[in-house]
Amino acid sequence: MGVNGGISLHVDFEDNSKEYLSAVNNALSTTISKLGDDLQQTAKAAAPQKTGHLVNHIVMKANMSSGAYQAEVSSTASEPNHDYVEWMHKGPYNLGELSRSKPTASSKLGNYSRTVGPGYLISVGEGSQAGYQEFITNQVESINSKWN
Repeated sequence: MGVNGGISLHVDFEDNSKEYLSAVNNALSTTISKLGDDLQQTAKAAAPQKTGHLVNHIVMKANMSSGAYQAEVSSTASEPNHDYVEWMHKGPYNLGELSRSKPTASSKLGNYSRTVGPGYLISVGEGSQAGYQEFITNQVESINSKWN
């Protein structure tokens, strides 16, 4: 003859996964747009400037489809028979007076700064990556704290 014991519990739960995922998606979409704007502004600040043609043609594109969140900057500046963007991005060249007078380019969200000159598109994203990751993590943690 054995002795048996036990308990019976009743647990109710509410499935908020749809609302949670919607909140995360909205937060990430907003965050990626903010990061893209910061990336664009920092690249513009780091770009050499003589006439404004190069700076005014730095554009940002954000993509938030299928869970792949990204923002990128590029330049649409062009000159006939010359890859102006590549030349200005890769250097070498001497910075003009206006470029030398520009302040240090600083990413507020990426916690990164650099001087004006070659590498103004790629280096801004690479240099800001850790700060951007921290910013995204903080946004997601903020959402998570509401659902704990």
